Amino acid sequence: GLPSNSSYWQYWDDLYTTIRSANIILEGVKKYNTPDNPQDGREGDLQRRIGEVYFLRGYMHYLLIRAYGEAVYVNRVINPGDDMTFEKESFHSMVDKICADADSAYARVDGGQYFGRVDKGACLGLKAIVRWLAATPMWNGGNLPNDTRVFKSEYGYDPKRWELARDAAKAVLECKKTDG
Repeated sequence: GLPSNSSYWQYWDDLYTTIRSANIILEGVKKYNTPDNPQDGREGDLQRRIGEVYFLRGYMHYLLIRAYGEAVYVNRVINPGDDMTFEKESFHSMVDKICADADSAYARVDGGQYFGRVDKGACLGLKAIVRWLAATPMWNGGNLPNDTRVFKSEYGYDPKRWELARDAAKAVLECKKTDG
């Protein structure tokens, strides 16, 4: 269920509102065959913006799992009248989907030549933080009193999670701007 505290509800609601906006953009670009917008003669502006939207959708889901743990991953536009039956996913399922969004973003954004924009390093950083969270005891072998996590059977210790966290952090450290 949803958090009952009104201040938490506001945060939960704002995150899913932003995720909905990201999904509207991603679906709208396809639906309306949005053309590229080569600002100042730069080709690929639309692909960079699509990459930024994938990053932001993944980042909003990261904020959800950081605050609430298990949650619902929304990768489509949900409209009034649609089926509103949503099921939480395991923390690790959410992490994999966040990493997939980060990879989609990484393939589209640049290497850092545009200050203040999402770049490849940000995508790698998002993957690193969620892989680290997935490796920590809360989601990797820790025992909780009165454990109410829906997917607690999936949270046994797995050293592979630490290896994924290590590799993701190493990728951040080795990331260089396109100009070196």
